[in-house]
Amino acid sequence: MVHIEDITERNHEENRILESEEKFRALFNEHSAVKLILDPETGNIEDANKAATKLYGWSVEELKEMNISQINTLSPEEIKIEMKLASASKKRYFEFKHKNAEGTIIDVEVYSNSINIDGKDYLHSIIHDITKRKKAEVELIESENKYRTFFENNYAIILFVNPNNGKIVFANEAAAKFYGYSRERLIGLNISNIHTLTPEEIKVKMVYARRRKQNYFLFKHKLANGKIRDVEVYQSKLFIDNQDIFSIIVHDITDRIKAEEELTESEEKYKALFNNAPLSYQSLNEDGSFKDVNPAWLRTLGYEKEEVLEKNFGDFLHPDWKPNFEKNFPEFKRQGYVKDVQFKIQHKNGHYLDISFEGCIGYLPNGSFKQTYCVFQDITERKNAEKLLRESENLLNATGHIAKIGGWKWNIESQNMFWTNETYRIHEIDKDNIEIGFNNHIARSIECYDEKDRPIAKKAFQKCLNDGISYDMEFPFTTVKGKKIWIRTIANAEKENGKVINVFGNIMDITNRKKVE
Repeated sequence: MVHIEDITERNHEENRILESEEKFRALFNEHSAVKLILDPETGNIEDANKAATKLYGWSVEELKEMNISQINTLSPEEIKIEMKLASASKKRYFEFKHKNAEGTIIDVEVYSNSINIDGKDYLHSIIHDITKRKKAEVELIESENKYRTFFENNYAIILFVNPNNGKIVFANEAAAKFYGYSRERLIGLNISNIHTLTPEEIKVKMVYARRRKQNYFLFKHKLANGKIRDVEVYQSKLFIDNQDIFSIIVHDITDRIKAEEELTESEEKYKALFNNAPLSYQSLNEDGSFKDVNPAWLRTLGYEKEEVLEKNFGDFLHPDWKPNFEKNFPEFKRQGYVKDVQFKIQHKNGHYLDISFEGCIGYLPNGSFKQTYCVFQDITERKNAEKLLRESENLLNATGHIAKIGGWKWNIESQNMFWTNETYRIHEIDKDNIEIGFNNHIARSIECYDEKDRPIAKKAFQKCLNDGISYDMEFPFTTVKGKKIWIRTIANAEKENGKVINVFGNIMDITNRKKVE
C-alpha cells in the first residue's frame, strides 16, 4: 500500500523560510553597522559581517575563528560578567575599548541583545566606533577645563550675566576680590546690586548689547563697602546651555579717569597761563619754523597768529642776525637749553626790537626732538639805557680826565663799586687787572693812606655809609706803584625813605697845591 502525502504547502513554507533567512543573511552581511554574533558561554565569535572586517581589519573567516577576548581589552572574567548581563537582558548598552588587527585601541559602544538560533541563545552585538566622539569629548572636557581655568584664574574681572533677569551666574576670583564679596555671594546677586544705573537703564543697555549695537560701556560700579569705582565694560554674547549669556570683562579705570581729569585741569591751567602770561612765548619745530606763539608774543611784535605759524624764525630777524641764528640753532638743539641769547627781531611795523631769549628743548619719549620752549623779553629800552649809560660814563671819564677829578659810586643793594678812569689813574691801578667789586676797591684805596690816617679815613667813610654824613678831607697818599702824593677825598650819601642807598665821591690829586702852600 502506497502512502501519498501532499507536501506542497510545507515546501512553500520551507521556501519562504529559506528566502527569509537569505534576506536576513543579506541584511546581516551587507548592513553598514558593525555586527557580531557571540556565543555567550564561550565568547567565541560565531559570525561577523563585512562592516566588522572594515572596522577590525580581519576577514570574516578570521573573525569566526577568534574569541571576543582577542578584541576586547577587558579581562576574560570581566568579559564573562558583561556577557551574562547582556544574555539576561539586564544590560543592553556597553562602552568598551577594542583592539583591531593593527593593535590600535578604538573606543566602541555596543548594543547587545539575546537571540535564539536553532534552539541556542546567542548575543547579537551591534558595534559603533566612537573613537572620534570620545576624543572630541575628551578635548571638549579639556577645553572646558582650560576655559574654566582661564576664566576662574584670570586677573581680569569676569562676570557671566543672564540677560533675561540680570542674575550673575558666574564670577571669577578677580571679580570677587574687586567687588569685595565672596564668589559664592557674588554669584546669585543681580547686576543691579553692583550698578549705579536704575533697573530700567540697565535693561536698555542689555537690549543694546543683545542686538550687538553696543558692546563697550563706561559705568560706575558699587563695591561691597559702598565705594563707587569707574569701570569700562566689554560685553559679548555667549550661548551656554541653550540660552544667551553675557560675558562681561570689567576694567577698573578709576585712577585713569582721575588722571585724565587732572590732566584736563592741568591743560586748562597751562592754557590759561600760556594765554595770559606777561612774557612772550614761542615754540619752534625742528626745522626752525614756528609751532606756536602766545598772545603776549603777538602783542609785542604786532603780528596775527596766522602770519607767524609755519614761518621760519629766521625770516623775522634783522638781516645781520639771521646767519647767527642759522649757525647757533643746531647748537641749541644739541645742548638742550639757552639763556640770555639776544637777537634783533622785526616788528610788523618795520622797526627792530632787541630780544633776550631763554628756553629749552622738549623731547619725545624716545628721546628725539619734539619742539623748543622759549620765552623772551623785549630789552630794547634796556639796551638803549645801557647805551646812554656808556655814553654818560664816557663823558664822565672824559670830563674827569680834563679836570683831573676822579669819581666813584657804590650801590649798597648790588654791592657794586664803580670808579671812573681818572680814579684808577690817581691810584696808579691797571683797570683791567683788578676784580670789580666793593671790597677790592675799598681795600686797595685804604692801603694807599698813611698808617696813621687809615682809621680816620675808614671812620669817615663808615659814617657816610651808615648815617649819610658827608665828608671832605685831605690826606698824604701813596699810590700802588709807590708814588707819594696828596689827595682830597669827598663823599656824599643818597637816601631813600631815610635809608642810604648809594654813596658818591670824588678824589683829586692836590700835590701841586700842597707844594705851593
